[in-house]
Amino acid sequence: LPHTTYDEVGVYLEDELRWSLFALVPGVRWDGFWLDADDDAVFAAPDRLTDLNDDQVSFRAGLSARPLTPLTLYVN
Repeated sequence: LPHTTYDEVGVYLEDELRWSLFALVPGVRWDGFWLDADDDAVFAAPDRLTDLNDDQVSFRAGLSARPLTPLTLYVN
């Protein structure tokens, strides 16, 4: 296999919105990766894949209720 350089990054943002005993927890995440392969005699052919990159965004939402101080109920 050719020598490769691989980088990946992930960023996650989350917030909490409270109303009395309830809280809404929305979140969004972005992930990306980059794989760069050096050319060599085997992998330089045009029908060979030498570099890859992709990214994806995903969302999340949760709801919690805190009826008692030591107890939190959570759904995701």
